[in-house]
Amino acid sequence: MEYPVYIGGQASGTLRERQDGLYTVWEIDCAPREGLIRLWAQGGGRSVCLGLLAPEGGRLRLIKRLSRREREKFPSLIERISDQTELFTVPGEAAAPPPETEKPALESSAAPEEVSAPKTPPPPGVPEPENPAKQPQTPSPWQRLSDGSLVAPDGAIALPAKLPPDTPLAPLLQQIDGQDYLVFRL
Repeated sequence: MEYPVYIGGQASGTLRERQDGLYTVWEIDCAPREGLIRLWAQGGGRSVCLGLLAPEGGRLRLIKRLSRREREKFPSLIERISDQTELFTVPGEAAAPPPETEKPALESSAAPEEVSAPKTPPPPGVPEPENPAKQPQTPSPWQRLSDGSLVAPDGAIALPAKLPPDTPLAPLLQQIDGQDYLVFRL
């Protein structure tokens, strides 16, 4: 099967679906463009993240090899592949219902709450020690993807990196949750 790929609201490539044994393989091929492009599979009023296109041979490509369980996370009937999380209407098509955006491979990058055994109170007159776990913590705006990269609500993408500080990419280096990342703002 083939599905259209829309970037910036225009048809820019195709997704070819094929079976490889027990796996479904999606091969996406698009015309080259500047910047990082994240694609979403859309259908049935849902939008699910596919991943980032990567340059290959003068084109932009993405290959996903999905097990049956992984394929179930995506819409059963794919209407289109797009760089927009919101569904849009292609001229000549009926408008789709509002999407339920899903991000199946996301994990929260916020630290999990620690659970500790109950403690006995200090003797009278002795102040209770401050517990940093009781301090209100602001959750990290970053969402961790299964490949280790991070995505921010504003569309920024952070890729894990171990680079020397004198690298030309130093202006893009940022420490997030104690780890170095190359941060790209769109």
